[in-house]
Amino acid sequence: NGDHEDAIQPEFSSWYWWTVLSGVASCGSAFEPVEDDAVYYPMAQLEEHGFIFAHATEWVILTRELVTYSTSPGLAHFKRLIGMHAAADEIFWPTLVLNIPNFTQKISRQGWFVTWSPGASDHSPETLTDRRTPEIMEKRDELLFMRKVNEVDSASLLAEVDRASYAEAKGASLAALQKSFTSLELRYDKHRMRCSDPVLKPSSAPFPAPA
Repeated sequence: NGDHEDAIQPEFSSWYWWTVLSGVASCGSAFEPVEDDAVYYPMAQLEEHGFIFAHATEWVILTRELVTYSTSPGLAHFKRLIGMHAAADEIFWPTLVLNIPNFTQKISRQGWFVTWSPGASDHSPETLTDRRTPEIMEKRDELLFMRKVNEVDSASLLAEVDRASYAEAKGASLAALQKSFTSLELRYDKHRMRCSDPVLKPSSAPFPAPA
C-alpha cells in the first residue's frame, strides 16, 4: 500500500517512450535487445482497432488470479508484441489489465520512494544516496520499494536500511530506530505516482476472457 503511478494512455501523455516508435529485436535471453530503426512499432494502428496502450511503474504487487492469467499460453502473441516496444517493462502490466475483458479487480497504491531531480531527465529518477536516509526511514513502515539505487552511490543508504530491517526482524521497535533521524515530510508527486481511479475498467479488445 502506498502510491501507484497512473496508467496513462498515449494520446493523453507526453511520456518520452511513446515517441520512440522503432521496433526492438530480441531473442529471449540469447542476446541483448536492439532497437531496429527499420521496423515501425504499429501503436497508432492498434489503437485505431480498440487496443489500449498505457504505462505505469514496473514495481507492482499482483493478485494470484492475474499471475495465473498472465502466464497462460493464450498470451504468447501479446508478450511478443509488447516485447518489441522500447519500454516493454513499463507498459506490460497496465496495457495487459486495460485490455482484459470484464476485468474487475482493483489495484492498491504501491508504496515506493522515488525522487526526481529538478531539470533532470523525465524518464530517469534520482539515484538515492545517504542524504535521503531521513526521508526513507521516516516513512519506512509505509514503503515497499525504493529506486533507483546502485552499489556505489547508495552503499551507505542500503546498509542503513539493511540494519533497520535486521533490527526489526529481531523485535526492535521501529519507532526507536527512527528517533535518531530528522523528521521530514515525504512529498509524493501525485501526477506521477497516484492512480486517480482505483478500478481498472474492462475493455472490449479481443483478449482471452479470464478463466
